[in-house]
Amino acid sequence: MVVTIVNSDVIETRSEVDENVFTRASDIVVNDWEGVAANRQIELLHPIEKGLVKRERVHELRDIVAGKVKVRQSPHEILYYKNNTGLAIQFAACGAILYRKLLAEGTNRTIPRDWFASQKYSIPPAG
Repeated sequence: MVVTIVNSDVIETRSEVDENVFTRASDIVVNDWEGVAANRQIELLHPIEKGLVKRERVHELRDIVAGKVKVRQSPHEILYYKNNTGLAIQFAACGAILYRKLLAEGTNRTIPRDWFASQKYSIPPAG
């Protein structure tokens, strides 16, 4: 299994794997296809456009979790998970840890919301 988290677009082209990973993968899993298309994530779109990867081999995570799609797995095949958009799981987990610690301290401190957003998409202050 190969998992990557970097995304690219037409302006900032980057990829954590070469096209061989895409072509050798029996199935490719993305968080959502809309993110791939909307952000023009060319590291996946180019192999599809070149015919190296069939679009039918790209599955959305929600379809796998819901049991709508089964991915193939064997010792001779690669299952490739392209984490193409943020799921915010890391922020929920971090927030839960901080919340429990603050409750245990009995404090009324407030954690700035922008600590949990990227600089590019920072959350404006409340109020």
